Amino acid sequence: MAPSPSNAPAPTSTPTVTATKSTPVPTMPTTPAPTCGITAALHDPIMRAALLAFIVASLLAIGTTYAAIHFFGGAAYEANPLMSGLWSRFGFRAVTIVKLAALLAILYNTFSHYPHLPRTTRAVTIIVAAITCLDAAHDCKALIHLVSNAR
Repeated sequence: MAPSPSNAPAPTSTPTVTATKSTPVPTMPTTPAPTCGITAALHDPIMRAALLAFIVASLLAIGTTYAAIHFFGGAAYEANPLMSGLWSRFGFRAVTIVKLAALLAILYNTFSHYPHLPRTTRAVTIIVAAITCLDAAHDCKALIHLVSNAR
């Protein structure tokens, strides 16, 4: 018995599926965060700013101290007794060497141990950088005062 036209299943159209290769979406390569050393310290924006400020302020403090004492003689002096003794006995080179050695020792300690530094040591590094900036600002202010009084 043939099915009647009313009972016949409706013809269905099967969509044609074609396999296509999907092209990968280009992505930016991601670099994992550094795990140690100078790159890890410079990866942290707060430490990067603190260390940069520390370096600039240390060099500025050396320069302003030299300018004040060299150009204004008795009107200016090194307030740090250790540095003052070095200056009077060995001159500016000794003071510069000691200050640069201290700067390099702090930077070496920070960079070589950075990711493993306790939070308190990181905080102390930032505080030392801030104090050095204040010292350099004070030296600049004193130098400006000396220059304005010399006129």
